[in-house]
Amino acid sequence: LFNEDKSILKPVMFFIHGGAFYFGSGSSRFYGADYLVDQGVVLVTINYRLGAQGFLSLENAEVPGNAGLKDQVMALRWVRDNIQMFGGDPKKVTIFGQSAGGASVQYHILSPMSKGLFHRAISMSGSVLNPWSFRNSTREFAFRMGEKLGLKTEDPQELVRFLRQVNSMELTKTSHEVLTPEETPMNFGFPLLPTLDLESDAEVFLATHPKQLLQFGDLNDVPYINGVTSDEGLLAMNILNEVPDALKILDKEFERSIPLDFPVDRNSEEVKEIANKIKRFYFEDRPFVTYNGNVFVRILKMISDIWFFKDINAAIQKLSERYKSPIYFYKFSFSGPFGIIKRLLGAEKMQGVAHGDDLGYLFRMILTSRITLPPEDPSMVTLNRMVKMWTNFAKTGNPIPQEDNLLNVPWPPYTKDNHTYLNIDKELTKLLSSSPKWLIKCRIDVPVFVLRQSYDAGFKLAVIRYARSMSNREAGKRPKAGKYPELDLIQTEFYESIVVRTTDGLVRGKYQTSIRSNVTFAAFMGIPFARPPIGPLRFEPPQPVEPWSGVFNATEISPPCSQLLSFPSVFFIGQEDCLHINVYTPQIPTDELGKSLPVMVWIYGGGFVGGSSNGTVYGADYLIEEEVVVVSFNYRVGLLGFLSLQNEDVPGNNGLKDQVQALEWVQMNIRNFGGNPNRVTIFGQSSGGASVLYHTLSPLSKGLFQQGIAQSGSPLAPWAYQTQDSCVNLAFEMANRLGPETCDKREVLKRLRNATAEWLVDNIGAFTTGHEAFVGPTVDAVAGKGKTFLPDLPINLMNQGKFHNVPLIIGMTDKEGILMTYPLMSIELMLKYVIRNLQMALLFLIGDKLRDGYGLAIELYKEYFTNSEPLMLQYIDTLTDIYFGNSVYCSTKTYVQSSTAPVFSYEFEFNGTANVMKKIFGGDQFPGACHGDELPYLFTFERFGIKIIPGTPEYRTSARIIKLWTNFAKTGGLPQGK
Repeated sequence: LFNEDKSILKPVMFFIHGGAFYFGSGSSRFYGADYLVDQGVVLVTINYRLGAQGFLSLENAEVPGNAGLKDQVMALRWVRDNIQMFGGDPKKVTIFGQSAGGASVQYHILSPMSKGLFHRAISMSGSVLNPWSFRNSTREFAFRMGEKLGLKTEDPQELVRFLRQVNSMELTKTSHEVLTPEETPMNFGFPLLPTLDLESDAEVFLATHPKQLLQFGDLNDVPYINGVTSDEGLLAMNILNEVPDALKILDKEFERSIPLDFPVDRNSEEVKEIANKIKRFYFEDRPFVTYNGNVFVRILKMISDIWFFKDINAAIQKLSERYKSPIYFYKFSFSGPFGIIKRLLGAEKMQGVAHGDDLGYLFRMILTSRITLPPEDPSMVTLNRMVKMWTNFAKTGNPIPQEDNLLNVPWPPYTKDNHTYLNIDKELTKLLSSSPKWLIKCRIDVPVFVLRQSYDAGFKLAVIRYARSMSNREAGKRPKAGKYPELDLIQTEFYESIVVRTTDGLVRGKYQTSIRSNVTFAAFMGIPFARPPIGPLRFEPPQPVEPWSGVFNATEISPPCSQLLSFPSVFFIGQEDCLHINVYTPQIPTDELGKSLPVMVWIYGGGFVGGSSNGTVYGADYLIEEEVVVVSFNYRVGLLGFLSLQNEDVPGNNGLKDQVQALEWVQMNIRNFGGNPNRVTIFGQSSGGASVLYHTLSPLSKGLFQQGIAQSGSPLAPWAYQTQDSCVNLAFEMANRLGPETCDKREVLKRLRNATAEWLVDNIGAFTTGHEAFVGPTVDAVAGKGKTFLPDLPINLMNQGKFHNVPLIIGMTDKEGILMTYPLMSIELMLKYVIRNLQMALLFLIGDKLRDGYGLAIELYKEYFTNSEPLMLQYIDTLTDIYFGNSVYCSTKTYVQSSTAPVFSYEFEFNGTANVMKKIFGGDQFPGACHGDELPYLFTFERFGIKIIPGTPEYRTSARIIKLWTNFAKTGGLPQGK
């Protein structure tokens, strides 16, 4: 749009076309400017490289990737430098895009390369979290392309020289052919997409996974509109129409419908479990050909959720938690003649609005240019509304700055507490958004963690490492059965299974083989040790389990207790029916009488708000080889485990009482698994370590264990204890979110008991701070005699010597604080801020409720930041001491002074290749061991793919700590000498 008066500059709208990063263009045949420029804006459309030309990555400096996104940045810089000559205002640029263009807009919000190049943003039907918009690594696909085109090589330089000579049409064609069926769910997927480009010698567009940037990144914080069409999944109608017997194939191979971003091995049994959960939710577990409802509607709803809604919803929620600028969310639900995509897809008979159907209400397209309708027609009204809202936003940052006859409904911003969105149909209406229900029903215990993938050049690239297969290891030769009084074993017809009698009924386990020494052991997983704490038993202490008839199948991993998985992204996992225990025993029946073995009971960490006993993380193989029985269990976490109203109804500490119940189960049953109930060692890490010391203080735990090992945790830690008043205040604040303000504890309990577990878990996050506990153990003396877990403050009980005199090991790693430096390490600006404002950062760490907090911050600064060590190491040492070191030291000192039993202290400093936690939190450039780095030396950590090779320092360190821990479990002391 030419503007003769250069002094009156017009807002600029910069459109990014969609096409899955593989096709599309900015052509005016599809994106005509007529409607928008009539409203007094300058429209810019662009082309950018697609497919192999735009997104090939060899993960090196020569071809780092994301060239297509960098083309967009170059175009934005051109606009900044030139648009004034076309009558546009370079200080009022709105970027907007649809599908891959919408995801691109969100990428620009995250990328440092795009900073300052735009001032408002609109994402239509696209997000960086959608499974079609990002790949953790695309390097392998580049080599597959080379091989398919005639060059098989492992040399990236040779490959890029070869590919540069290939005809562009051939290159494009081949890039579509390198995916396996498993890599293309629902026959939809492209290999070369946006990825990390850390190796770039020039500017880096995307240095960290988008999920991490949404959570911790330095956002380009501008007013933002995000939205969807009501039936995005209609996009898949062409696939369902064109593929012969598509319904039968989908029914038979339903696992392929699982989104690629689900962290699960595609060849595992676990993938079938996830597929079945999704299938039950959408199709009531019936074959498609017999489903009573409209099967196409159900399939397309599922595709809408998987391909679009779940991730767009997740991204907008995460942005709303951090954004200062207003965010507006919409759903486009109007079906009319300008929505041509549905027609092109062969879905014109289907109800709803397809992916891309909203574009016809913003742009004049060649396929709709002959449509003539009167102004009062609903289609024209909707078109005028869309154009007016989008251009209003470009001009003011508000799509409906004031109501009028056309825009007659206010559009309030979407916030972390108010998920309001605008439904755009024949009429505009305000509605309240919620998470897609299937997410809650289908998520299972498959944590994902950001690791560093090792290539030839070493750890170079942050990538998501998916969970390994959960398939059973092959059992070794079946041991011969024989007489064994301590074991009530029942022979079964199954070669690989074993049945044991418990006080509650028979349980079937399975044989496994340890990965180091091929020791055969029996694994029993998911045995109930308490009644499910659901319904009226929610917020109640654990109740004895009801006996069962028949044989309980204890061969599968059980789900965790309800919680938020918070890394690398936030979503709900688990269930309330979670109080299950696992037993791993090498005590297999033999012809000779066997002895009872020492028992080691593991208590997982997770800040009392997360964690599980999952054996793919805490694999018992190493410990089993030292002839001990290993036990682990789940306990309730978060509000479900630690709600306290400080009355007899809900005194608190149910999560710790779950642990007591599990220890009582061990006393009653472990002999039947070959374990000695009189030689029980409890050990745990982080909040599990704090739990160990809590049990030494609790009258309920007396006599249930003989030794304890507390790793990196203490009841005195600032995150491990909650005051009684704060517990009650939290309960009231949560309840008041569910209804009118109340002061009645009975009403509070009623509301929280009737709320869904998902709601309780999701909403507790609103009370989290970066440095302060918000839910956890507390004094529960109001429970009464025989029911109280913690009768007084932990420090008082320790100082008064009111603890069980048992041998203890108490210790920590030397650089625990690396745990908390991930945002600083991954976000350069945040690191610079902390460096410039150290004293304020210290004040934040110690809490603003302390008297003279600023004075204490000054003292900490003088203590930690006056030597010649690198600044980040000094900051890590400060974090280590505040959150771990001080409490661990004080606890150890108190026990040493008052206990009649031996107390051993340790510090784990080993810096090896298995220090996975340090890699996860981006601190592998620092010396020492992060919080949790000792765990892969004790447990197999199968999920992380950790391999400790014999003859290495890692192997020797692992052997040492295992020998120390198991010897302590056997004797209450530590081995001497070698």
